[in-house]
Amino acid sequence: MLPVGSNGEGKDRLANSAGLELRNEGGKLIIDQVAFDGPADRQGSGELDTGEVANVIVSSVSPAKQWMYVPALFIMFFVIMLQRRRKTSESSS
Repeated sequence: MLPVGSNGEGKDRLANSAGLELRNEGGKLIIDQVAFDGPADRQGSGELDTGEVANVIVSSVSPAKQWMYVPALFIMFFVIMLQRRRKTSESSS
């Protein structure tokens, strides 16, 4: 993954932060130029001077998956309480 800054347009961020210039040819992103000793060159993209960008990975901030246990446990305890109340009301009838 290449680091890109958080301010500005994507094309400028790639050129300034990652040292990578791209061009659009027929709906495909082609690597046009790799800055010498930039982050893209250090990761080995310098050899792919005219390669095609296959995919883009965007990191997102999301809560940890373990937080899903909290509402699941609440629902489970709620169902248990309802079933116990149903069991006691059926046994008294």
